[in-house]
Amino acid sequence: MGYRLQNQCYETKQDFMNALSQTCTAPSGAAGLSSYFTVCTANADDLTIQAYSLYNGTPQTPFTITPQLIACDYTAPFTNSDIIEISWLVVGVWVVAWGIKKMIEAIKK
Repeated sequence: MGYRLQNQCYETKQDFMNALSQTCTAPSGAAGLSSYFTVCTANADDLTIQAYSLYNGTPQTPFTITPQLIACDYTAPFTNSDIIEISWLVVGVWVVAWGIKKMIEAIKK
């Protein structure tokens, strides 16, 4: 089970909340939004958005968002077949490097 955000699935709720806090903005409908900056903080179960005035730094009433979590199937970033493929590519690089070294040694003789 995982948590979906912007078509990406996160394994843990904390990972989901951290990703959400990095992409959050003030809710739409906030008047004069261009004159404020926001700070987003991921808590255990919700996300707090605090807006501050650019003119005098006055904090506004914070918004607290409790996102509705949608279950999805989490898959690890690398599967076993990916790891095997990368391993063979690394072996190939080492073989080519060894071959070039041997060719240089033969030319120098």
